Amino acid sequence: MKHTSIAKAAALVALTTAALTGCNEEIPLSSPEGKMADVIPSFGIEGRAVDGLIRNGEVRVYDFATGSKGNVLGTGMTNDLGLFTANIQGAGLDQGKYVMSCVVSGDYLEEASGTVVELEDGDELCAIKYFDPSSNFSVVINPWSHYATALAQHQIATGEAVNNAVDNANTAIGTAYGFDVLNT
Repeated sequence: MKHTSIAKAAALVALTTAALTGCNEEIPLSSPEGKMADVIPSFGIEGRAVDGLIRNGEVRVYDFATGSKGNVLGTGMTNDLGLFTANIQGAGLDQGKYVMSCVVSGDYLEEASGTVVELEDGDELCAIKYFDPSSNFSVVINPWSHYATALAQHQIATGEAVNNAVDNANTAIGTAYGFDVLNT
């Protein structure tokens, strides 16, 4: 019986070796010679979502470089104070670009009536702001930033450049209401 077990083991080793020798595919452990692997930059951002303090809300951060809601760059969740953090990553972030941050779920206490209001499917509040990778990024998402978002989208639709439309819209709404809509 010992000879049978040894013979089986030897046969198994021989078959495995033959099978592996016939497999001539290489699995690269690095990028091709002379080329570096593309590194997708990742950054941390923070902010607050308010229409009341929006609690347990999902915040999605979109690429807005082309003037419309692009790919999701990252997500985060608001806490009981409406504060959120998110890690965003995507091509071009290391150069800086406009991003649209939207809270798409959660709830808040409507202060006048004491009623808890839930954001439903399709509801969102957004803010558009330039992401500069060389400085800390913080944004406040609120009804006024959402007005500025709508104004910027309208201006872009009528032919205005993204940077002009976003900057003009945020300034116009901030001036009309008397405060910085992205940071207050």
